[in-house]
Amino acid sequence: MAIKQIVPIEITLIGDGSSTVFTFPLMNMYQNGGGDVIPVGGVGVVPSSIAVSNTPVAVTSSTIDSYGNITITLTSSLGDGTQATMEIDLYYTSGAISSTCTTPAQLITGTKSSNTAAPSSTNIGTLPALASATPTVATQGYQTSLTTDLLGNLKTSQTQTDMFGSPIFQSRDVQWQVNFSLGADATNITPTATGSGTISYTAVPGAVQINTTAAASSGYNLLSVGTFDYQVGFEWFSYFTVAFPSVTGSVGSQVGVANSYQRIGLYNNSSGTPSDGFFVGFEGASSFGISHFRAGRGQDSFSANSAVGIAISSFNGDKCSGSSSSFTSGGSPVAIDFTKINLFRLRGGWLGVGDVVLEVCSPDETWVVMHTFRNPNTLTQPYTSTTTWNYQADIQNTSSTTAISMFMGGGSFGSSGDETRITDAITPTWVVPTVRSVEHAQYLSSGYVTPTSGNYGPLQINSSGALNVNIASSSLTDPAETTGGTTAPSKVLVVGGKTTDSTAQYQPLPLTNSGVALIVGGQIQTGNAPTAVSVGITSATALSANTSRTSVILINTSANVISLGFGSNAAVLYSGVTLYSGGSVVLDVMDNVQQAITAIASVASSNLAIQEFN
Repeated sequence: MAIKQIVPIEITLIGDGSSTVFTFPLMNMYQNGGGDVIPVGGVGVVPSSIAVSNTPVAVTSSTIDSYGNITITLTSSLGDGTQATMEIDLYYTSGAISSTCTTPAQLITGTKSSNTAAPSSTNIGTLPALASATPTVATQGYQTSLTTDLLGNLKTSQTQTDMFGSPIFQSRDVQWQVNFSLGADATNITPTATGSGTISYTAVPGAVQINTTAAASSGYNLLSVGTFDYQVGFEWFSYFTVAFPSVTGSVGSQVGVANSYQRIGLYNNSSGTPSDGFFVGFEGASSFGISHFRAGRGQDSFSANSAVGIAISSFNGDKCSGSSSSFTSGGSPVAIDFTKINLFRLRGGWLGVGDVVLEVCSPDETWVVMHTFRNPNTLTQPYTSTTTWNYQADIQNTSSTTAISMFMGGGSFGSSGDETRITDAITPTWVVPTVRSVEHAQYLSSGYVTPTSGNYGPLQINSSGALNVNIASSSLTDPAETTGGTTAPSKVLVVGGKTTDSTAQYQPLPLTNSGVALIVGGQIQTGNAPTAVSVGITSATALSANTSRTSVILINTSANVISLGFGSNAAVLYSGVTLYSGGSVVLDVMDNVQQAITAIASVASSNLAIQEFN
């Protein structure tokens, strides 16, 4: 025998009319208390035994296993809906647990050099200690490797950063985008055929397909309407999807078609030849690669229709070859197949020498860096001569007579910053917030900034802070001149409108004599003769409809109550607009004042005064 601690708890059971056994884990059990239920709490030590006492029903047995699950067996079942409250005593035997904790066992053994197998559901793989290592994709059900820097510090992911290392918290400034699933889009894309080249929005549902024919000098070009506008100190980017179904060879060694090219990216042209920017694709029978142009000259190993600037085999990032790659599907590396549609991203920092990165999205939806142009401290001039690039997709047969094609789902370009200069024109292709406003307008000492056709321009003020409004001198007629007056107007003409009378003259909205405060108001109203009506105890028309009426004032001058109705609706006493003695209402054109007004009073012959304006 040993001393035991008893911890009593109280529970209430409700019967179902047939069951006699109640089983539940003690750790998750609730007990009665304070008119409510409270949890027993996490049981650090399982009781040695339990006993049921003070029960209104007979209990055959009560036990607890080594996992803390209790079982109470009743001699007979409780009736359906019958409740029984009972006490459960938890017994803890002295010395049932030692105060000395055991040493935890090591869960993972081995070293970096001896564990080189590929990561799987049972193996964590290598533990690379590389400063430039990119964490592999974590897939449900699989272990993944941890990465450290060269000092042994664990590397963790953080908020996405731009090319300058700044976290990207704000929304990206998408300056242009196209969704080819919507069909032809002249607002965003200029399509141009070469020779017998063709385009189709139905050959591949949800995409646009551009084609050459089996003829030399045939092809098709898609050019964005509008060019990229770089923001200094921010990252530029371009997203696009593309498939090259005409390439040949097995996955991992696919090549294009001789004497042709297939290109897509962010670059501009000069007489049909790339001038500045970057594009990916195939040049002739070469493998996939990225090409870079500066000031009209292809860089690296570029040769038109023959060789890309940098072939995928020479990429300094992930070659997506299916071996030791972060381009994974379900956690396993796979080779990229260029005949399938893939999502690419070009991004970089400019300032002349920022890095430029080509990335592809893996089937596991992670961005994989394929190649990086590491420009700082390597160039003797900026990597492009301009930054006014277009999105382009271009397929051409030069001397080839093989029909080839490529198709795209969409594309975009923009900047990681969402601010623009307030003097910048916003073109219809920009994707901007619903509201774009500034508190102050721009002061110009002379002249106006005239935006190009179809664009928007800034508001402008003069040196006194008044809004500038540019009106052609021939647009308005000076009222003093039309009436034969010889005295110049004492107020400055700003803007006007044409009168509706037979003279059809333009009338001004003036400034005050000080030339500062703009007088803004509705048209001048003419008051009709004052009148009044006697309102009875049944609804009747108090004021007929009048299409010339601009406003009306209604005053209850009686000692009674008058309620109003509008249009064809009868007035209802004490409902709607109700005027007590001395009450009034003013209605104008915003209240549809031109319709008929009906009235009803609490006492017959109640007087309603009316002042109407036309």
